[in-house]
Amino acid sequence: MRLRLIVPAAMALLIAPAFLAAHHGFEMFDQQKTVTLKGAIKDWQWTNPHTWIQLSVGEDGKVTEWRLEGVSTSQLGRQGWKRDFLKVGDEISVEIHPLRNGKPGGQWNRVFDASGREIGGSSLIPRTSGR
Repeated sequence: MRLRLIVPAAMALLIAPAFLAAHHGFEMFDQQKTVTLKGAIKDWQWTNPHTWIQLSVGEDGKVTEWRLEGVSTSQLGRQGWKRDFLKVGDEISVEIHPLRNGKPGGQWNRVFDASGREIGGSSLIPRTSGR
């Protein structure tokens, strides 16, 4: 009887680190800094565990591709989002917390259409304690 309990518990302890390593925290993003980007959606991925916006941002005659990570589709769905709210080619403004390393990427929080109307409602970034 004991062996039937010990073996599954040992297996769970061996497998758990792989699952924990597969999902990262939000430390790579500067939660104290908010930047607004304007550009055209190059790619929109309604995927789990995170959604992604690839945004082409033109500035001073140069286009930079920003890769922006969002929350899961289930979290977006609870906010009223649907897969088709964003489309490739849409001109949007996006409020993000940029990457700490200065590369063109970040965690998207709020999205606005070309007229300035917020898409999907309130802020989407989960708040972490102590921030």
